[in-house]
Amino acid sequence: MPLHRRFLAALTALIAAVALAACGSSSHTTSSTPTSTPSVPLPAVTAPAKKPCDPALGKGTMGACLPPGPEVAPQRLGAGARLIPDVSEFQGCALHSEAIVRVYEAGTERQDTRAACHLAELRRLHVWSAAYAFLRPGHGGCAFQADRTAAIVRRLGGITGPIVGDAEVGLGASFVRCFLSRVKQHHFAAVEYTCPGCGDAQVPPVWIASYPTRPPGHWVAHQFSDRFNCRGVFGDCSVNEGILSIRTRPPETAKQHAAKVRRERAGHTALLKQLEKQHGHLRTKLQKFGCSRRRHAHQRLGPRCRGWFTAGDHVVAHIAAERRILAKLR
Repeated sequence: MPLHRRFLAALTALIAAVALAACGSSSHTTSSTPTSTPSVPLPAVTAPAKKPCDPALGKGTMGACLPPGPEVAPQRLGAGARLIPDVSEFQGCALHSEAIVRVYEAGTERQDTRAACHLAELRRLHVWSAAYAFLRPGHGGCAFQADRTAAIVRRLGGITGPIVGDAEVGLGASFVRCFLSRVKQHHFAAVEYTCPGCGDAQVPPVWIASYPTRPPGHWVAHQFSDRFNCRGVFGDCSVNEGILSIRTRPPETAKQHAAKVRRERAGHTALLKQLEKQHGHLRTKLQKFGCSRRRHAHQRLGPRCRGWFTAGDHVVAHIAAERRILAKLR
């Protein structure tokens, strides 16, 4: 083929290709059906689970599981507020009022290093005193931790108030109740300390911690701050709502029990003599005025005789009851 013919053929093919491309482009832009990219669902974002509180060994003190609270102005407290500090080996020995003293922390298996001087100071002041143990799951269990706490308190000379179980970490549903019950078996009054959202149970009576506001509920004390000049001790501070009236009553000694029995026997003996004397007077009246049992049985007595017989029946029943009591006291 001559050169000019080959050139014309190539030019014709090129023109045809451009026309075809333009046609395809036009059909795409005028299409009435929009195109879209299918959406791919994103994986759900889960908030990280709240890590349970577990203070390092040696750091288990009241409020260890609460975030630091704001400073509280003294004016916010009521005029009659009775403040109570709580102390541990992180405070000095000097105290100026009632206080609660840490004596034991589960996991350390040791006595708080300043518990002895704190309790000695409270005895010197002749004021209400209480002790607390920071509880943890395991470490011998609820009964062991109660036994250990009671043994330390007893060795340090005792307290006038309750033993408090500091239940801030997850302990299990029955742990707190078990601890408090075991403390009572050792003849101490018992209270739980916790905070809203702390631990697993609230077993009354409860000492609540919440900074700085008081949560609704019935509490025996409210810890409102961890940075307050509390009766001369800077740190944790609580308002009394009844806990100062909770007292530990020491068990009776054998000598005290014997003295109590003697007092009870003397009282019942004196009462029995009075009843027997009263019964004798009634019997004399019945005989003097001819009030007989036979006539009484047939309801042929006057009101005066019937009244004496009724009074006599009550006295006889009371005499029998007193004699039974005295038989048990011998």
